[in-house]
Amino acid sequence: MLWWEAIILGLVQGATEFLPISSSGHLLLFENILGIPNVPLSFEIWLHLGTILAVFIYFFEVITKLNKSAVWRLTIATLPIVVGGLLLSSTVNLIRNDLSILWLTYAITAILLLFSHYVLIGEKDDAKLIKFLKKFFPNRSIKYPKPVQALMIGLFQVLAVLPGISRSGSTISAGLIVGLQPSQAFMFSFLLSIPAVMGAVVFDIWHYSVNLVYLPYSIWIMGLGLLSSAVTGLVALKLLEMLLKKKTLWPFAIYCGIVSFVLFFIV
Repeated sequence: MLWWEAIILGLVQGATEFLPISSSGHLLLFENILGIPNVPLSFEIWLHLGTILAVFIYFFEVITKLNKSAVWRLTIATLPIVVGGLLLSSTVNLIRNDLSILWLTYAITAILLLFSHYVLIGEKDDAKLIKFLKKFFPNRSIKYPKPVQALMIGLFQVLAVLPGISRSGSTISAGLIVGLQPSQAFMFSFLLSIPAVMGAVVFDIWHYSVNLVYLPYSIWIMGLGLLSSAVTGLVALKLLEMLLKKKTLWPFAIYCGIVSFVLFFIV
């Protein structure tokens, strides 16, 4: 891998891990576009560590002030991905580099984001959809989800084990559906990414330990990937937070829909 390829993949990982358009799907696409399919898992792990670093930096103050109640809710929301990840690991490994399913998973992401957009704009005039949701989740101004609501967000996160389904998109969508305000859904989604992504990294290191004991590229190449992933991740987090404050998710839904449409015909 060349140095500029490492930077590009880091930029892709950093932007798409946080913007709700699926990092796994975009990494798979760009690896094939650049002519470097089957990139070693150990390199992708470094890219994920870069985005985790971005989350720690961006939410440092929030993380240092987490109370037992918040940690408990994050733990509940993490349980589904732990169970789902273990049960689905063999299936995920089979389709990890499979471009043929991306059109479907990107379509699912587009539908989730479009639904979430209507939840956001519906809050302005108490639309029928919001009235329907209030029957199940009457308190739509809570800071952290209740245990059952945290579990639902965690169940949505399991969808993201499939390439092409956005982890941030699915968890933010779930947060909005269960009643979190946009800023709180944003915060809870990315706090939830810390145990989820770290858990996935640890699992991959354990499962593929034989192949991960060495660096496939020079420390310079690996470092460039990590750094570009972290810096781009910080920018993406700020951009998504601004868009959520403006109650705007439709551009991401349109984008994922276009990607799904194109992939359906060319893959």
